Amino acid sequence: MRSAALGLASLDPNNGAAKRAGEWIAMRQRDTLLRKKHLTEELNQASAQVYTSSMAKCYEQLAELAFAAGEYSDAQSYISQQRDILMEADDSQIVLKLAMITYFAGRETSARAYTEKLAPTLVEKTGLFKETPFATRVGAMLGMLYFKHGHIRQAVALLLNLAPSQIEKISDITTSEDIATYIALGALATFSRAELSYLSKSDSMFILLTEQARQNFSDLIALLLNSKFTELFKQLNRYKTDYLLDPVLYSTLDDLLYRIHVRCLVQYLSVFSTVSLVEMAQAFDLSVEELEDQITQLIETRSVNVLIDQKRGMLVCRSQDDISNLVNSAEGAAQRYLAESKALLATLI
Repeated sequence: MRSAALGLASLDPNNGAAKRAGEWIAMRQRDTLLRKKHLTEELNQASAQVYTSSMAKCYEQLAELAFAAGEYSDAQSYISQQRDILMEADDSQIVLKLAMITYFAGRETSARAYTEKLAPTLVEKTGLFKETPFATRVGAMLGMLYFKHGHIRQAVALLLNLAPSQIEKISDITTSEDIATYIALGALATFSRAELSYLSKSDSMFILLTEQARQNFSDLIALLLNSKFTELFKQLNRYKTDYLLDPVLYSTLDDLLYRIHVRCLVQYLSVFSTVSLVEMAQAFDLSVEELEDQITQLIETRSVNVLIDQKRGMLVCRSQDDISNLVNSAEGAAQRYLAESKALLATLI
């Protein structure tokens, strides 16, 4: 809200919306300063009389003001001082606040450390997060942090274990549609076909979505399962602009789409012994040269076991048995060569 108002205020000063935005900012800043001054005075009085509970409450409210104003370092300092005063055995609420502050401040390593400290205490024996807003908030934050750090499969597993009915209660950090988007894209990149098939039949994670959104995610999974790769990437590109505006996806989107693309190439090759380069290029809406470059990269990283037969315009797909036979054949040839070399040397000595 504050960022939007600042954006409007930077427009033409004669613009009515910009004027109202500027007035709103000025009013909020005045209110914040007055409230902060009042709390500081209360804090000084409480400190003089050693009223620890009053001091802790003042620090908590100062932290809330600083957080709302985007002053995350101050907010973290106030919360830390509140924790030092209270010295409670169960400081989970304060740890969560520190996690929230560091998360929004972009200090993701600290946020991850705080949420990883809390998460084990909030998981049932079944592996599911407890059906509470607190547990759901911690699980969602940790899942999003794993996603941003590239631990996609681990992130999806966490997000799938959230209680769907609780997600609407943490709308200040995410929404049901956001969570479903992370799950769907992460699953496309890392899940096996069996896992994707199971996910596509499960309504638990998508129950709070609109009918249209639920259909969109089901369609994406169905396109991959049915090997309709051109249509799949057209659909993904349709939503790419939205994905780039997402605070979790924007930094990992290219890697995520690359992973999906690679698993589609591998899936296509897995069911054939020979593949026409022209036909496969058409299936992925690529030129033959682009496809050859991509297959070469996959061969170099040992993601696929194929030979490129440029003369015939074919890809020869080799199973693990074929490779073992090739290795054994090469080893046999090497042993024969060594034996023949030794025999030759013996005749020369």
